[in-house]
Amino acid sequence: MFTGTVSSLKNCLLLSAVGTLTPHKSRRLSIVFWKRKARLSKAVQNPLLQRFLTLSLFERKIIAALSRCVKKEDANTKAYCLRLIDFELDCLNPSDIIDKLKRLKEKTISVRIDGIEAYVPLLTDIRYDDKYKKVTITFNSILKNLYVEIKDYLNNR
Repeated sequence: MFTGTVSSLKNCLLLSAVGTLTPHKSRRLSIVFWKRKARLSKAVQNPLLQRFLTLSLFERKIIAALSRCVKKEDANTKAYCLRLIDFELDCLNPSDIIDKLKRLKEKTISVRIDGIEAYVPLLTDIRYDDKYKKVTITFNSILKNLYVEIKDYLNNR
């Protein structure tokens, strides 16, 4: 009887399947497995990604859309404008949208800065324009690299 977790069971089954394949297919499958495991272990080290996975669907859509806009060469104080229509959030009641955005602005993550643990908000400023169904978002420049890593993680899934 197996008493481990589901993911460890999947890994055991995958590794046992690798042994039954021809050498060429076995090597290719083990390389894919290794790359996937390396990507996941790197992603787990990102505190923003850890927090991202615990957010509600609305919040995840906002953070994912924001992370797809962020580029390494952007200015640290750049404001990003998102249209809610693009990710099917425009049908919500405006007061609900505002409440959800306020709750998202209050959420923080723990980041190490020069060896000191600091709690940084996910977003520093949110402005909602109901007429055009647009949200303008800014975030702390400390988190820019973390947002870029989330974009890479979401693109590789």
